[in-house]
Amino acid sequence: LLLPKAKDKPDEGEVISVGPGSIDEETGFRTPIWAEVGMKVLHGKYGVEKVDGVEKVEYNGEDHVLVRDDDILLSYSGDEPTLETIKMPRGKVLLKLIEAATESEAGLLLSKGAATSDTTVGEVVAVGDDDLDRSGNAVPMELEVGDIVRFRYGNEVKLDLGKSEFRS
Repeated sequence: LLLPKAKDKPDEGEVISVGPGSIDEETGFRTPIWAEVGMKVLHGKYGVEKVDGVEKVEYNGEDHVLVRDDDILLSYSGDEPTLETIKMPRGKVLLKLIEAATESEAGLLLSKGAATSDTTVGEVVAVGDDDLDRSGNAVPMELEVGDIVRFRYGNEVKLDLGKSEFRS
């Protein structure tokens, strides 16, 4: 990925090269890389910290970062990501957070800690193609745009697109 110079900890870039994909040792299937050269992508910010084998490198006087295909959150066309220009990787979804209730059905005002939960509700706004199993067979996505889902915080990445907050 070629990193933009404007940020201290870049979370976006352009794909300049991809590898052949990983091979499953049991089945021998080579999982193809989802990313393609030329794609504009967002990736987890944690990648630049040299976590999980991701590494920041300088090549020909420019900063680059080596990112695993799994760490790519989405690709987009145009100058910046919008709901109309994004594409989700295989097996990933983008959720729009649904505001927590501030009032009960009976009209009682709720404090922020009144109904603390370890899960959050979101609406599916974008869905990637089917994921692949270890043998290369498609594993159908059981979600579609418009579905309401409950998910656990901690396994997602916060994205701000326009005036809305999303999780991937």
